[in-house]
Amino acid sequence: MGAEHPRVLVLDLGEVLATPATLLEELGGVLGVPAAVLEGPYWAHRVAYDEGAPPEDYWAAVGRDLGLPLDEDLVRRLTAQDGALWTRLRPDAEDLLDRLARARVRTALLSNAPASLAAVARTQPWASAFDRLFFSGELGVAKPDPGIYARVDEELGTAPGDVLFVDDREVNVEAARAHGWRAHLWRDPAGVDRVLRENLFPVEGPAA
Repeated sequence: MGAEHPRVLVLDLGEVLATPATLLEELGGVLGVPAAVLEGPYWAHRVAYDEGAPPEDYWAAVGRDLGLPLDEDLVRRLTAQDGALWTRLRPDAEDLLDRLARARVRTALLSNAPASLAAVARTQPWASAFDRLFFSGELGVAKPDPGIYARVDEELGTAPGDVLFVDDREVNVEAARAHGWRAHLWRDPAGVDRVLRENLFPVEGPAA
């Protein structure tokens, strides 16, 4: 059986902690195309990338959609820029991780992200704030597949009732609830603090 109240907090990365507002503009600048033109191809092939496809395959597919040949150097630049943008946390997210660490809350990250992005994330100073980091590209399975939630429980040694999960996509939240996790749909930082209080996590309020 799980705990009466959750004892482990599992957070998503994209949007929950990192919001790269200039993502498509910056990557489009590397490719020489407008953000609006890149948007469709960028997302169309992302699921396969998040599930473990190599960056060469992902960017080749994006390039085909755009009618652009991409050489190895350009693929390396795009992969590095993509990883850097998605691993740059907002100030409020950094503050949240600091407060969780001071309260000694056990935390994990669960992100739909390619292995190339995971490699960048593991080098960031904020990575040490988490007890564990889980990335779909390394696991070979992505949210909302039920298997990813079971895998995290197995790795953490938790029962489903032990976990509180925060994600910005409703389909991922619903799948987590179906698995037995308590789950919160991210809307804004204040909502995370509210759900932490509701679930009795001993975390102080945000910095003024």
